[in-house]
Amino acid sequence: MSMNIRSLGCLVAIVVLSVSGLDRAWAREEIKFKGVIDILNIKVVKAAGKKAGKKKKRKKGKKASIRKGQKTIEIVFNVNPDVPKGAVLQFELEYRGLPFGQPKSYKFKSENRSNLKLSWTPNSRLPVDEYRLWTRMPLALQSGSVKKIIKKNTKAWPEKDEPWVWYYLDKPFQIGTQADAAIEKEEIKKYFHESCDKFVELNGEFIDLCDSVEAGEKFVSGGSLSTEELSEAVIAWMKKMAAIQKSNAGYRQKEPGLYSKSEKAHYLLKTLGQMVAKRCYRQKLKGTLLKYKLGMKDLKLVGVEGFDSGYRGRTQVQDLQRKYEDLAELTGFIEDLEGEEESDEETAG
Repeated sequence: MSMNIRSLGCLVAIVVLSVSGLDRAWAREEIKFKGVIDILNIKVVKAAGKKAGKKKKRKKGKKASIRKGQKTIEIVFNVNPDVPKGAVLQFELEYRGLPFGQPKSYKFKSENRSNLKLSWTPNSRLPVDEYRLWTRMPLALQSGSVKKIIKKNTKAWPEKDEPWVWYYLDKPFQIGTQADAAIEKEEIKKYFHESCDKFVELNGEFIDLCDSVEAGEKFVSGGSLSTEELSEAVIAWMKKMAAIQKSNAGYRQKEPGLYSKSEKAHYLLKTLGQMVAKRCYRQKLKGTLLKYKLGMKDLKLVGVEGFDSGYRGRTQVQDLQRKYEDLAELTGFIEDLEGEEESDEETAG
């Protein structure tokens, strides 16, 4: 059963109709218009890529090449008799209750309105899950002649319902297999494991730097600390940290589907980065400077874009460890850590 979700009254009516099992055609009469299309079938296949060979510079306006893992959605549908020839229709994916990716435009040119086909390869990677479709016919995308026809036919196309959105609740379709889901899970786990370990490495690197300064092994001569050299080292470390933090922040745009599957983990990862940055830059460094009776104002530090130490909680070793373990538990790489510990014990034994 399909429905126009613009009207709350229609939504309630359709829910009642679906429960009572009444005829779908009658339900659509209550909605005033029948939607721009009627979907007959949806099939998902692997996107057909180009044959391997010498890469050529893509000309402006040409489609991008198919990326690994992309899917093609093949849709078979009928067009509503009231849709004017030449009308531009839009298809949009719904994933986890929200619009996903860019809409696909389709210009209705044919006299035939039955069993039309659309082959659509979204640019965004489609994670393994269940999807649904929306369609619409935005007035702004129509030619002048099509607009005139639509505006004259207010019975079929009520102005208040523009762009005549239609939601295909009864047409869910699956992207990917169980095997694809397993691969995807491993990919997410690997990403978080590697990202966490980068923060661990940077934490250790900064602690080692400060310890060597406190021991007089670096940037110290005759008991005097070279604030210029230390400043350069701190800024270099801040740039490394900022690069990782910016990369993690960009994951949402790069992989919006996978991000939505692990949103809580991304929040924890951002927090872990802030905690490491705060512990090193705001706490450990101050202690090191204090040993030489200096303060942060004595260093020649500059702001580094993307560097984020804005965590307000505690950042003791046990706090960092707890956050790391929370991430490992949530994303599954804790199993890898346990395996490493068992291997170390066997080696020691």
